[in-house]
Amino acid sequence: MPFDGLSDDQLRQQAPSIFATHPAPNTSPRYAYLPSYTVVREMRNMGFVPMSAGECRKKNPQGRAFAMHQITFRQRDYYSRAPELGELTPELHLLNSHDTTSPLAIDVAMMRAICTNGARTNDETYGAFKVRHTGRDKIEQLHAGMAKILESLDRMVEVANDWNKIQLTPFQAAQFASQALDIKGTRLSVDPLSVLKARRYADQGMSLWNVYNRVQENLFKGGLNGVTASGKPATLRKISTLVADVDFNRKLWTAAAKVADEAESRPVPSGVVASA
Repeated sequence: MPFDGLSDDQLRQQAPSIFATHPAPNTSPRYAYLPSYTVVREMRNMGFVPMSAGECRKKNPQGRAFAMHQITFRQRDYYSRAPELGELTPELHLLNSHDTTSPLAIDVAMMRAICTNGARTNDETYGAFKVRHTGRDKIEQLHAGMAKILESLDRMVEVANDWNKIQLTPFQAAQFASQALDIKGTRLSVDPLSVLKARRYADQGMSLWNVYNRVQENLFKGGLNGVTASGKPATLRKISTLVADVDFNRKLWTAAAKVADEAESRPVPSGVVASA
């Protein structure tokens, strides 16, 4: 049966800033307030329900009421697809704040049930868009952006299928893992090969899709062994803040998409098989 998502009370528990009734006191008179709870109502009317929410931490308790926050939406009647790829469900990630930290932005994402991790892109190719806190007609801009998203929502599943057909060499996979470590940013020295280790049998293999998901999960969840600049053993930390989550997953998707573009322009000769 269709799921109605989180209630307003549940959203308020996870991210109170969603329900700010006015912008932060330090905003400019030109700042066009766009309350997130209004957007939630509009999204529900369009058939998208909130699945989870979170907000940035603020040292000043008064600032929490206006902090940047994220809400994850799914279509009410959408069911997972592509079981061979880990049960994929397209999602929308809404970012907003009421203190000038962020415009309202909606990214297209994809949840992978097998590991409860998701891909994320802010590429307009998939309908991602922003509504800035200036001018008028904010709700009209929201509806216009959502219309484009609805036209391309299934494209994420198609991309997963495309990436699953692209086979990487061990060298290419290690290069991607090294790039992902740079994207995450860490002072530890971590062996890229450890970033490529599979946490489950279904993630083994050298397709771009498998490699991308292993790298994403390992760096997002952390726990990998490394060494400090002084040679002491240490463990790679997980990504635990909203800002780091958004930044890492957007950039990692862009990096993987570039690998896919390069692979398509240089097809693997027939008969050549990449080793696992």
